[in-house]
Amino acid sequence: MVWAAFCSNGKTPTYHMCFNPLKLMLECTYVDLLDIELMECTDNIYGDNRTYQQDNSSIHMEPVTKNFFDSV
Repeated sequence: MVWAAFCSNGKTPTYHMCFNPLKLMLECTYVDLLDIELMECTDNIYGDNRTYQQDNSSIHMEPVTKNFFDSV
């Protein structure tokens, strides 16, 4: 899985999340990665003025992931 963020203020590094392709990434692991990596970068670039966009993949639609994005 690969993700990044960008806007007129700058961009984050491109992140490559490596995991066993034969197993689904657990939603809690995904949220932990977002919390550690994404939040630090977006706080530095965007502050509190940010909007998240996702593609409705199954991990994005999990309740724990939705709750995470609702809380940030």
